[in-house]
Amino acid sequence: MLRGVRTLLPALMPLILAGCQPEPAWTADSLPAAASPPASCALAPPEPGRCARRCGTYVTAFDQVQGDCGSRPEQTATLAGDPSQAPAPCEGQFSVSEDLCSSQFDIRCPTKDSSGTTLASVERGSLRWSTDATKAEGSLELWLVDAGNKLRCKSDYIVSIARR
Repeated sequence: MLRGVRTLLPALMPLILAGCQPEPAWTADSLPAAASPPASCALAPPEPGRCARRCGTYVTAFDQVQGDCGSRPEQTATLAGDPSQAPAPCEGQFSVSEDLCSSQFDIRCPTKDSSGTTLASVERGSLRWSTDATKAEGSLELWLVDAGNKLRCKSDYIVSIARR
């Protein structure tokens, strides 16, 4: 879903849940950030009936609509296409529709709270991309769980992505 968007989260804002201030995982956070688009990244118009391939630097914003995990900062990532699997140390998959206009993700990444406790960030969601791949809108469900799989917090977010 966030096929490359997963790289967009800088510093974290304070979270509502006391003691639960995780480092960003993906969001879709598991994609590696890069300073500039890779050489294989070339902006091209989409084929008829399809959306353009993701290419360039994207900023993702999160608007919490319910839950207790708190706000998430913007995330920035440089993309060249769409990943199919989350990069290590994360696990999970990204899937993209045949027309490249929608994507889904289901990933699990290690993260730490403000006290240094290791948690898992479980993120599931979907995105709908504009035809020219300059923006996307979607949703994200986030669960933070401890080593015993005990829920620490859960939140739902509206996700907005824009190419810079």
